Amino acid sequence: MGAGPNGEELYAAFNRTKDVSEKLNNPVLIQRFNKGNVLVFLDSIQDANEKMNYNFDETTLEYEALPGDSYIKWTEWDEYNSNSYISGILKWKGYPMPKTTVSLPGFNKPVPFFVFEKKFSNTSELEKEWKKHFPGF
Repeated sequence: MGAGPNGEELYAAFNRTKDVSEKLNNPVLIQRFNKGNVLVFLDSIQDANEKMNYNFDETTLEYEALPGDSYIKWTEWDEYNSNSYISGILKWKGYPMPKTTVSLPGFNKPVPFFVFEKKFSNTSELEKEWKKHFPGF
């Protein structure tokens, strides 16, 4: 599973061409799975991807290679990348955040959980939800 740019939007999917060629660098995550619970997990990720992709397409959430750190600064709140996506999925699913030894821009700015759980039909609807979770926006 992974995400990356689709024009100016972040797009998430399984078996993206670039992701398939990558090696698994964190096998500890998959040790928790068996045949039954992995299918439940993958279904939940597929559903989350559908909602996130819809939200990135229908709102102002954007792909940015080097996203700003702020969730409340008007010029940075909507910027995310593939690292933001992975850290957002891990946090949303309750996995501990892995320690990194390399620079991963965006990893410290996870996509917020509600972007995976709800479809927002427009930016105003998303902004209302955003303000609930990020006072000061």
